[in-house]
Amino acid sequence: DGADAPPLKGPEEDDLLGEHVERLGSSIGEPCAWASCIRIVNPSTLTTTHCIEMDNNEAALCITTVSFDSAPHLGTLLAVGTAQSLSFYPKSCQGGFIRLYQFTADGKKMNLLHKTAVEDIPGALIAFKGRLLAGIGDTLKLFDLGKMRLLRKCEYKKVPSRITTLDVLGNRVYVGDGQESFFFFKYRSADNTFFCFADDIV
Repeated sequence: DGADAPPLKGPEEDDLLGEHVERLGSSIGEPCAWASCIRIVNPSTLTTTHCIEMDNNEAALCITTVSFDSAPHLGTLLAVGTAQSLSFYPKSCQGGFIRLYQFTADGKKMNLLHKTAVEDIPGALIAFKGRLLAGIGDTLKLFDLGKMRLLRKCEYKKVPSRITTLDVLGNRVYVGDGQESFFFFKYRSADNTFFCFADDIV
């Protein structure tokens, strides 16, 4: 008896794998293959009102809302940073992008305004003084809105490693990178530059 029984497998082969397949499906992507989407959810009913899937194997990495002083008629826009064919080790991608979406139908839908190519992986986005502040690789960049793409207005290239977090308060910008620590910047509107006045290297 038991000669025809299938060979026993460890729990990592049976129970956990079966639970994973039941929850997430059996398909497993190839290396550097991504599936990302932007979803608008009604908080009252928890139902999806609109969903946009990223094409061209782009991974959505950061997101923020922004209102541009140069285009107040567009209202609040959604900015999404994406990377195409992203690899974490070694860190690389075929291209980075910032997508801008405009809300429609009382915020229940959105339309793509334009998509701007950037030089590296966008790690963080935040609204700053009527413009869009972005951490692109190890560079801090300030963008304004153009008709066909975002327009670079200012940048700071001396952050030691890639930028992962951004926060702002008044003229100050707080930058966290992926290796060193935090850096405190001040924006000088008179000469349109960022000045690093404090850091916390650990």
